Amino acid sequence: MRFFYHLCLNIFLQFFAVTGFAQYYFKHYKADNGLAHNSVRSIIQDRKGFIWIGTRGGLNRFDGYTFKAYKNSKHKFGYLGNDIILVIAEDQKEMLWVGTGKGIFKYNPLSEDFTRLAESKGYISHLLVDNENNLWFLSNYSLYSYNQKTKKIQDHHMSASCLAIDDEQNLWIGNDDGLVTIFHSKTKSRTEFRVVGKDIPADLRSVSSILPTGGDEVLVGLF
Repeated sequence: MRFFYHLCLNIFLQFFAVTGFAQYYFKHYKADNGLAHNSVRSIIQDRKGFIWIGTRGGLNRFDGYTFKAYKNSKHKFGYLGNDIILVIAEDQKEMLWVGTGKGIFKYNPLSEDFTRLAESKGYISHLLVDNENNLWFLSNYSLYSYNQKTKKIQDHHMSASCLAIDDEQNLWIGNDDGLVTIFHSKTKSRTEFRVVGKDIPADLRSVSSILPTGGDEVLVGLF
């Protein structure tokens, strides 16, 4: 738990330092204001400035004034397949990729339609896009990648609990046994190291989050 403690302490101290010199206005949005569900799982801002919010009751787009909801209902613009929106990512071509409880769906903001990524039908807990516009994702906590040029999904036969990409485009992978693996993008090699010893009970060794902070520092959160 020491890694997680240091992470929380660091965030708290930074927040305290900033708020000591500035004032912020907070507004609480909920279902009564148009949010699809009060339980929010993910949030990003796209290149156009829209805020996309994934909830347990559907996907929302927020323009700063009103919410637009996207639900799992079949119509001419496609559908989401599931209302549990777990993760959202934007690629280099401004396409949105939405990870749900039943696969990945691509949203085209020009045609405003959804299409399912074939062969992705599991629980999508993590989804990232690298500089080559490839998708890396966890489906039922197994690692996969999708090459947008070849239109092919690759199963890497590796169980994982979280993902991150650093400034050098190296992929960091945590698992439930306290191990972190790095896929080096330049050499295509792999490095594995343990952050939690085997002396810790198995149910306390899970790596829940990885955050590259730039340079040579990476923060690791443990469950």
